[in-house]
Amino acid sequence: MKSLLTLFTLVLTVGTMLGQSLIVSPEKPSPGDAITFTYDKSGTPLATEKAIQAIAYLCMDEGLPHAIEVDLTTDGANLKGNFATDEKTRAVFIVFKDAMTEEIIDNNADKGYKTKMYTADKSKVVKGTYATLANVYGSYGSIMEMQRDPAKGIKYFQKELKSYPESKVDVLGSYASMAQRNKDEAAIANAKELLEELKNKKKATEDDKMLAYRVSKSLKDDEGAEAIAEKLRKKYKKGQMIMNDDQQAFYKENDLSKKVALFDAFKKKYAKAEKLDNMLSSMAYRLVAAAGQNAKWDMFDTYLAYLTSSNQKASMLNNFAWGLSGEAVDKEAKDIVQAEKLSKLSLDLLKKEMEDLTANKPEYLTAKQWKKRLKGSYYMYADTYALTLYKQGKKEEALDYQEKVCSQAGFVGGEMYERLAVYMEGVKGGAATEAFLSEKIKENNATAAMKKQHRRLFLANNSIEQAYDKYLAGLEKEASAKFREELIAKMINDDAPDFRLLDLDGQEVSLDDMKGKVVILDFWATWCGPCKASFPGMQKMVDLYKDNDKVAFLFIDTWESAKDKEKAVSEFINKNEYTFQVLMDKKDEVVAKYKVEGIPTKFVLDGNGKIRFKSVGFAGNDEALMTEMNLMIELAGGKSGVDLSKADD
Repeated sequence: MKSLLTLFTLVLTVGTMLGQSLIVSPEKPSPGDAITFTYDKSGTPLATEKAIQAIAYLCMDEGLPHAIEVDLTTDGANLKGNFATDEKTRAVFIVFKDAMTEEIIDNNADKGYKTKMYTADKSKVVKGTYATLANVYGSYGSIMEMQRDPAKGIKYFQKELKSYPESKVDVLGSYASMAQRNKDEAAIANAKELLEELKNKKKATEDDKMLAYRVSKSLKDDEGAEAIAEKLRKKYKKGQMIMNDDQQAFYKENDLSKKVALFDAFKKKYAKAEKLDNMLSSMAYRLVAAAGQNAKWDMFDTYLAYLTSSNQKASMLNNFAWGLSGEAVDKEAKDIVQAEKLSKLSLDLLKKEMEDLTANKPEYLTAKQWKKRLKGSYYMYADTYALTLYKQGKKEEALDYQEKVCSQAGFVGGEMYERLAVYMEGVKGGAATEAFLSEKIKENNATAAMKKQHRRLFLANNSIEQAYDKYLAGLEKEASAKFREELIAKMINDDAPDFRLLDLDGQEVSLDDMKGKVVILDFWATWCGPCKASFPGMQKMVDLYKDNDKVAFLFIDTWESAKDKEKAVSEFINKNEYTFQVLMDKKDEVVAKYKVEGIPTKFVLDGNGKIRFKSVGFAGNDEALMTEMNLMIELAGGKSGVDLSKADD
């Protein structure tokens, strides 16, 4: 392996340009080489940033990438760093983030700064390199916050097969699956040809035949897959297909005693099976959720102990504790003592993880990222624990935990503040709680329940009922003015990609036909919890603007997982009596055009077809959502917005 010092001196003379700003050396690295890079900040998004973090992702020939936080040095306008690869590295991606917020600053316009790995003689890329790039762009690139591009992934698979025909066994499964998902007919035909070659392979192993089975399933050839499965069952009496059958029998069984027997038999028969953790999760949920008040806690503890993943175990415990707690301050708990026990155990597990960050850290996260994720989970679970304490009369302890949750979690939603205000009133009294709620209203971070509590406390403490509405209006006006300035600073002016989609009535809707209107695009899916949670607030907005012909709301269903997408969407909309105009992005083309990375994502377009605002996610607060949408519509040209106080409760 060449020394880092030697490589560092070569960076300006033997480098390869990865975009216009980044130079990497050696020009054609081989697996195991050390890599040095120089990044010229001039004219880039990093030019004005002070705290910059660089992360190198080593993408392997199998599995997810390994993340390395790179130490940076500064040389004028240049940032320099170096890191080592290993023998399994097939490609490297470098991204730059804000060291404080960890938000992406530059990853080459969502394409990533990448370099491929080459053979020792530098004549060609190493076997598996193109396949690795295929998986990056078509599958797990979002880990590096890159734009998913399945079409590019398919092309990289084809380059791998052309460069290394012997790679077909390694890549066929992923290639066929990606081709089918992307409906690439040429790639599907190619995958079918390779499948036939595999089926006709002389001296095919069990692994070969299992691959043929999985590829047949991916290509929707259920009959062909079952024919292969039957041969596997006959030839390999204790093989992979039999194990798959045993596992499916376990998942399909609804009778608890039979399910337990199937699991015990499976565990005994396949002691080292990688699938045991998922089966254990299923078993634990069945023992508790299905049993209700008669939950079999002794058996639950037994099966929970088998779980190897502390994070999976902690997550499961928190979910059960939350359900048993009643899930709200004003709802009856199902078993509050058991809820506290499970919640405390979830926190203890995460504390242990945080004490040794290297023990179970996923390779695709840096130590800093892993620590932040664990911390976020800890405080989310602490919110559950505080509720279990409060419901048992342990108010001071509950308040202590909830204050830490709201000050340190970094993702606090409206309901967490609601609980904090309730606990605070029980411990610190009405006056202190009223002052706290006043600040939250000024910050535009108060839910309807918090405003109701504030009104009650204000009237009780001040006895001036007539003054309340004026007082509240003053607080909200202050919050609105501050929020308006924040939104103005975030305004953008990008061209909105045009599209033509059908709505649920089969009518074609074109964005181009809506010139002159402020248009709100809401990307969502029926499986997306935050999307659905935001809909009551969005329905209120649709109702408030229904008589304004200069404002249009379009709800674009995308990334839909249901087999019959239109049926699933129609049933959901009709069941909830939403009056939305829903457009079907069946091929996920529009969501790609708008470079959406997660849903819900909303765009507010002005009358000239320009994107003026982009809003990602939902924090669980209808009031904040409506305030934000109303101001965005107003600033995008929708005149003076509407009076939100006229929205139905």
